[in-house]
Amino acid sequence: MRLWTIQPAHIYEALKGGYVYRCDPEKAQLLTESSFGPAYDWLSEQMRLRIGAPPDGVKYPVWAWHTLEWKHKRPDLRRVEFCTYRAQQVCMEIEIPDTQVLLSNEDMVNLFHIFTE
Repeated sequence: MRLWTIQPAHIYEALKGGYVYRCDPEKAQLLTESSFGPAYDWLSEQMRLRIGAPPDGVKYPVWAWHTLEWKHKRPDLRRVEFCTYRAQQVCMEIEIPDTQVLLSNEDMVNLFHIFTE
């Protein structure tokens, strides 16, 4: 399944060098600066129930977009929801097996969440 994830530019550079990315709760802006902790906890539990346990050492999923404005298309970083990040962001296209994603709906926007290995 084709998805898009929006991450800090330094993550993209690290991935090009062979780094394996996982959501780091200490560095996740939505976890550390917002009240998204309970939502992430709920989502992680739903993923465990529906698609299985995450890889060792993984607590939270990586968020990735599938549908935006009811179309399967790449997110535009100029959208208001992406303008609040402190660091420069990049949008990366990724392919993930269907069995490793969970669909959710946030403000009428479909998101997929993935556990990375």
